[in-house]
Amino acid sequence: MARGEGERRSYQVQSLERALGILGCFTLRRPELSLIEICELTRLPKPTAFRLLSVLERARYVGRTPDGQRY
Repeated sequence: MARGEGERRSYQVQSLERALGILGCFTLRRPELSLIEICELTRLPKPTAFRLLSVLERARYVGRTPDGQRY
């Protein structure tokens, strides 16, 4: 199919989609979550969720509670 014809190409960046999924877990009713809760909500493996949360934390999109147990 030539460019511009039919459907537009769908660009995917899996890590970005996963990080946005993590951010979407936080709500006004659920402002703090543990790593396990995030894994359950996103169905991400714990190491993957932890790495993504580390990036989000460095960029200041999430922070940790004073006890370090929740985001």
